Amino acid sequence: MQFIMKTNIFLASLVAATCMLVSCNKEIETPVSLGPDIPFVVYLQDNDLTKTVNDGYSTKWVSGEVLRLWHAVSGSTSFVLDNEFTVSDVTGKCTGTLSEELNASSSYDWYACYPFNSSITSPNSEVEYFFVGKEADPQVGNNSMAHLAGKAAFPLVGWATNVPAGEFPTLKMKNVASVMAFHITNNQNKDIIVNSINVLASKPIQGQVAIDFSTIDVISITSGGKNFGQMTVSDGTPIKTGEKGIFYMGVLPFTAETGTELLVYVNVTIDGKAVKQKFVKNMTENVSFNSGCIKAINVNYTADANIPLEITSDDFATYNLGIRITTFKADSEYSTFDGWILKNGALISEKNWDALSGIAPVINGKTSNVGVLTSPLISGGCGTLKFKYGVYNASEQISFRLDVKNESGEIIYTENITHEGTAVKNEQHEYVKDINVSGNFQLEFTNLCPQQKTTNKDRVVIFDVEWTNHQ
Repeated sequence: MQFIMKTNIFLASLVAATCMLVSCNKEIETPVSLGPDIPFVVYLQDNDLTKTVNDGYSTKWVSGEVLRLWHAVSGSTSFVLDNEFTVSDVTGKCTGTLSEELNASSSYDWYACYPFNSSITSPNSEVEYFFVGKEADPQVGNNSMAHLAGKAAFPLVGWATNVPAGEFPTLKMKNVASVMAFHITNNQNKDIIVNSINVLASKPIQGQVAIDFSTIDVISITSGGKNFGQMTVSDGTPIKTGEKGIFYMGVLPFTAETGTELLVYVNVTIDGKAVKQKFVKNMTENVSFNSGCIKAINVNYTADANIPLEITSDDFATYNLGIRITTFKADSEYSTFDGWILKNGALISEKNWDALSGIAPVINGKTSNVGVLTSPLISGGCGTLKFKYGVYNASEQISFRLDVKNESGEIIYTENITHEGTAVKNEQHEYVKDINVSGNFQLEFTNLCPQQKTTNKDRVVIFDVEWTNHQ
């Protein structure tokens, strides 16, 4: 897998279906008053009018959309929050009122953000109010960029500096998000249809974050987000052998630093079957994914079946993109990026049990919906296996079976793990054992339903699963 630097600017608009430029052809107006509660105008324009990503598309600012606006005396950081400003036409003209009278002899710096959130009180807010990438719409078909827009996943911020009080400011708007463009070439002899792409990085790349844009032209993510993300594809078309499709994913700005890994999972359909291939990129230099920019990632897809993974621990944190699901739904099924499958279970976090450091699967002990947790096929054999388990509810019992299977699905090691009587709520138990099996293997945990209840009961949490390779 190879990374290629792109200098093109990615500019999402307020419209969910478009994401590019509008030339700023307007007649400049001047204020008739500098006082508060008097109509005032600001203009929005794209941050760079010379570089585009989507040729043939143009930004359309949506009438009625609302922005957050601040001003400060030029060079100061005493930000004054103004009243709501509303987009009044497609050229980016916004109208509203100021919250204080401007000094006619002063110049001002202006700051804006979209979407509007009344809880954001400063350009350097420390609270995680912005969503980046997390709620992006699916990409419809191969090569489309139409989904790279919208307030649910692509916030905008902007600035205007040293504007005399007697002039209406024009703010240069910039997308907070960066974009990964996956150029996927089919290098095996069957057609592939790309369904989704998952990414795991060393730093947060999607989610709810706090953004500091108080420094002109600089966007900093100060807290929040998760170090994994996903983009999905609907109506993808087959990529034939030797051909390429491009798939776009909005991410937080970050730098993949030297010595870290970037993991890319490409999930496809081949001959009607779901297949995934995992790519590991070892960073030999810093690679930056900058706000408003797009960077291409070349991926040569070669797998026509699922390949055993070279891993030595679980990736439970990626279940449901790190969002817990505490209800036990019949016939439910959840999968991690690596392919740990949880059937008839739930996903909890440290909010349910402080022993956890992230998402953990729960296998249900209901007799009609028995919980089962199954690993992907793993290479390198299993030496010493370790994991933790317990219950986070009262009046529960613990009894489950551990099976280790070979590549053919045959059980090569099995053990029932049972505790007598009622388990202690929130008590951790640790399993450590030398399994010592060679070759490709699979782990499976099955609830044995000790109380034989037809309701949700004996729900066992499995977490911190790790193992050594067979020597």
